[in-house]
Amino acid sequence: MVRILRLTLATMVGLALAQIYNWPVAFLTPVIVTALLEIPLPAMSLREFGKTVLFSGAMLVGGLLLVLLVQPFPVAFILAYPLAIFLLAYNLHRGAPFVPIIMGVVALTIFPMVGLVHDGLTTLVAVSVIFSILLGLLIIEVAFGLLPDPEGAEKVEMPAFQPGYHAHGARAALVTTVVFSPLVIVFHFLNLPGLVLVLVYAAVIAL
Repeated sequence: MVRILRLTLATMVGLALAQIYNWPVAFLTPVIVTALLEIPLPAMSLREFGKTVLFSGAMLVGGLLLVLLVQPFPVAFILAYPLAIFLLAYNLHRGAPFVPIIMGVVALTIFPMVGLVHDGLTTLVAVSVIFSILLGLLIIEVAFGLLPDPEGAEKVEMPAFQPGYHAHGARAALVTTVVFSPLVIVFHFLNLPGLVLVLVYAAVIAL
């Protein structure tokens, strides 16, 4: 019941802020809040929250730089994009930190579509994307503070990272890549930036 209330409250706050202020890509805040609390995401200490924010920001910046580098070259984009999605999904299945991986996928989903409108908009929207995601993480942290899990409740544990080759992770990552990458590439070359929200949901579901 506490988890349901936490999900409801945090999503309501995220959606209200996005509707009231409506900054660019504001829809990302309630999407991130809902997706992470529905898993459910385990409670984070302040130290863990700081590390998550730092690593998530690094993934977003890395995704932006990759898109800026390969998007002007169609062949390079077609080759590099599926590889990047595969590596992110593979490391997720090996137990890499969940939130930064999701942020990397979101970056690789949104930035190519924004770049179709105008090259300069990619960097401009990147700031809004980072703000939207960090706001979502902050809402989740506050929600855990207001509605912590009760004593004796089952603890949510994220899997530990597994070094070396992971056969199941490779197969699962290949499925994710085969399903999702062609969708982004088709949307990209058909010039459909207005459907970016469809791709965001598809990315989260594919993972």
